Amino acid sequence: MSIKIRNVTIGEKPLICAPIIADDEKGILDDCRIIKESPADIIEWRADYFKESGSLLRVKEVLENMREICGDIPVIFTYRMKDEGGEENRSKYMQIREYAELAVYVSDTGLADMIDLQVMSLINSESAEVSGIIRDIHKNNVKVIASNHHFDRTPDDDEMKELFKIMHDTGADILKLAVMPKSSTDVIRLMAVTDHVSGIYPEPVITMSMGKTGIISRLAGSLTGSAVTFASVKGESAPGQISAYKLAEILDMIG
Repeated sequence: MSIKIRNVTIGEKPLICAPIIADDEKGILDDCRIIKESPADIIEWRADYFKESGSLLRVKEVLENMREICGDIPVIFTYRMKDEGGEENRSKYMQIREYAELAVYVSDTGLADMIDLQVMSLINSESAEVSGIIRDIHKNNVKVIASNHHFDRTPDDDEMKELFKIMHDTGADILKLAVMPKSSTDVIRLMAVTDHVSGIYPEPVITMSMGKTGIISRLAGSLTGSAVTFASVKGESAPGQISAYKLAEILDMIG
């Protein structure tokens, strides 16, 4: 199933998402302008890099200015927690309840089109109920990306399939899994699981195998069913991201 968000449809063909990892408002807005002129279809704001992310008012002000620049380009709001690769100096102070409150607050503003939620972090916590958080976000007509990241390994096939089932069961709109390969076999396994689950669940699926070894997984979404691939314009938010310009050329060749 595909999802129409502003001027793009997620799930029809692989789209390019470019992250913003600047730490101040000027840098964030400058990056927005640059990405808007790039081949990227979606912008992700990694708010855990923002040095004023502890202020809800400042987060809202930046989103307001981003929205003015981005126009109809969809915006993903992401605050990555430390346990899944968040920016070291700030994400280590974020508590799970604050994380959930931030996600709902951002959805209340109506300024972000999608919110990335680390669902396993929420599920494993006794202080947050993930399905309720997602329902609150949906009240504002904002989509939820249920995500899970493994920077140290690629889980076995059954575990990856179970993770997708858990993410699907939360009621999220998009299911995302990022893993780190230790061999080329790990990359092939992730791509096979992606092909499998994209044929089972109605939600668009996003997967990536990180690092140099996993680059092929960022290019082959049209073959495996991964709906969005992340690429850099001004900075990498994860290992193995390649230039959005190069990626666009490759995706055009693959068709």
